[in-house]
Amino acid sequence: MLSERLVKLLNLTTSENDGEALNAIRAANNLIRKNGLRWDVLLLQDTPPPPARSMDYDGPTIQDMIDLIRSRITEDFDETFLNSVERQYKRRGRLTDNQIRALQNIYDTYVGGAA
Repeated sequence: MLSERLVKLLNLTTSENDGEALNAIRAANNLIRKNGLRWDVLLLQDTPPPPARSMDYDGPTIQDMIDLIRSRITEDFDETFLNSVERQYKRRGRLTDNQIRALQNIYDTYVGGAA
């Protein structure tokens, strides 16, 4: 579904009408961003990144992961990403696969299996 919509938008970028072509590329950029993707990842990799671990497993919830990371971080840890992810999760109730993947990497680094 995503690829079909993206192909339609990219075909519109060949329009002789500059406004239509510009709107199509902006719509394609928005579609890529809303799905947690980047053009370089989409175009330069032979295989898409693996999906984020499902939060249906028996491990900690996203909020639990954030709280556990906060309890274990050191003074040199930059909490900007963590704060941003927490705000978005509380506001929207979800994260992108890339955000979950990044959060899991931080979790594995600071907490590991000691949850």
